[in-house]
Amino acid sequence: MSSSVAEAAAKERLHSSGEDYLKAIFILEAQHGSVRSVEVAEYMNVSKAIVSHAVALLKKNGFLKMNQDYDFVLTDSGRAIASCIYEKHCYFKDISCKEIAMQALKTACTFYGGDLAGTLEVDLDFDV
Repeated sequence: MSSSVAEAAAKERLHSSGEDYLKAIFILEAQHGSVRSVEVAEYMNVSKAIVSHAVALLKKNGFLKMNQDYDFVLTDSGRAIASCIYEKHCYFKDISCKEIAMQALKTACTFYGGDLAGTLEVDLDFDV
């Protein structure tokens, strides 16, 4: 099975909250090298009990392991998914609201067969 197919299959077992935890662990690991539940709880502003529940689900689905020092360790599939989620996060963080609005408008015009994008682009230039 190719890695993209495996990632897609693994992602089906992951909900958006699980994605948030994988991304948090990925970021914290890059910043500190090792990650524990208290750090994830502080980063996400949730209780350690909530982190424990999320971690149990991530471990059950094969995205996360814990080493002998009780640090979280992303599995290969967990790391691949976390990396993709982080890349998307960075992309959408850097895109402006105007760019999002223009893309949505162009998509709607294409879908409905209209040509309103040129007319309404002027309004978006005023940053209303």
